[in-house]
Amino acid sequence: MLRWHVMTTVYSNRFPIHPSVKTPDDAAWKQVRSGVDSLRGDMSAELRARLDKAGADKRITRDEYFSPGGAGLVGTPNNSIQGAMREDVHLAGLRVGKVDTFDVTALRAALADTSVSLDPAVRRDMTALVERHDDALRRGEILTGTHVDKQGGIHELTEGRINVDYDTFMARMNPLDWSPNLPRYRGGEVRELSRTQRPDGVLEVHQQERMSLDSFPSNLDMTKNSIVEIGEQGTKVSWHVFHSDPSALTLKTRSVMKDDGYIDFQRTDDGKVLVRSHSVHQVRTPGTQLARFVLGQGLTNELTGQAGLGGFFKEMVQRYRDIGEGRRAAVDTRRPIE
Repeated sequence: MLRWHVMTTVYSNRFPIHPSVKTPDDAAWKQVRSGVDSLRGDMSAELRARLDKAGADKRITRDEYFSPGGAGLVGTPNNSIQGAMREDVHLAGLRVGKVDTFDVTALRAALADTSVSLDPAVRRDMTALVERHDDALRRGEILTGTHVDKQGGIHELTEGRINVDYDTFMARMNPLDWSPNLPRYRGGEVRELSRTQRPDGVLEVHQQERMSLDSFPSNLDMTKNSIVEIGEQGTKVSWHVFHSDPSALTLKTRSVMKDDGYIDFQRTDDGKVLVRSHSVHQVRTPGTQLARFVLGQGLTNELTGQAGLGGFFKEMVQRYRDIGEGRRAAVDTRRPIE
């Protein structure tokens, strides 16, 4: 049976945790849980509102679901359910977008809700979109979606398969090392603070982690508390960023104002791995500040999600896939012993 040496710091590279940061108390771990709980549902508030409104009379009609004039990638905003799925970016009064992971999650829920009657054409379209998404995952595509909430939080939801056995993946990449194995990782520190073997067989590990990601003008510097839950059927990493160090790479300003999220590594029905991440962010970098001046805050947030966060989390799944499928060695912060 493998076990690990437990030390205060298990990994450090160029960017140690600032000495002013204190050991988390019980309230800090509750913040991690509550931050992840706030993401429940995995769909945009706008799409949820339109589905709820349409289904208030226990049925969803064609007129409530389909966009007037069709569902092209570009069009004018409208109040249909299909319109909400397409409104990822608003530009000069137009909506630009596609059906993404958030939308598919909402469609799955609508199809499973037996209390609401769906028009046959609506059901066919929903089913086709979900099947198209699942087929793309099986073909190896990494799929993502983003949206901006009313508070300016930028959400991402990313999914991708790793085609190796779940146990093989866990052996090749210890999930406790999830952060040093992120793409664009410049350095940081990982402190293991506690570990508990729960009655349900899940190993729960509490860590504090600093990470510096990407380079100027897009550098993000953050310290987070994370909870890693390792089980036979799945592993979940949950985090809450509570501190952001001003650094030279961020022009001496805080770069991460909000960051809550989770990554699931789930054993699939065929024994492989489905990676799923959902997180919400508010960031301030020299690059986003310039974009805000030119484009305005709303469009900057939308584009930061589409081009920035969505791209990063797709890279993350690809990096984990490369490790799991044996094309890349993982950063190993703990040496297993017999």
